[in-house]
Amino acid sequence: NFIKEKRILKKYQQKFFTTKSRRKDPKNRILRWKLLFPFESNLPFFMTFFNINPKPINFVHPNGILEIESVSFGTDANLMELINELCNDKVLKVYEGQGIKDVLFKKQSTPL
Repeated sequence: NFIKEKRILKKYQQKFFTTKSRRKDPKNRILRWKLLFPFESNLPFFMTFFNINPKPINFVHPNGILEIESVSFGTDANLMELINELCNDKVLKVYEGQGIKDVLFKKQSTPL
């Protein structure tokens, strides 16, 4: 329901809208989720979890990647505080600049 995100965006006087979406997955299940889009295009959009977890059980990625360790994302200096408040996530590293600078992955310790 994006209560926290809406509160933060209103605090920074940022306009936004929410919408619902759905699609069928390969198993013919209807997946549903909600989205929140700030009008400011340099801010991230947000998505809820799916109503059904579509992830395969015990999936092992062919290149051994387990998860994203960090993403360095460049943005305007005046949006950094807002993004850090919206995205309270240790994976996201916000810096003054433009675009994604680095993505680090956590890999399996033994090859497949």
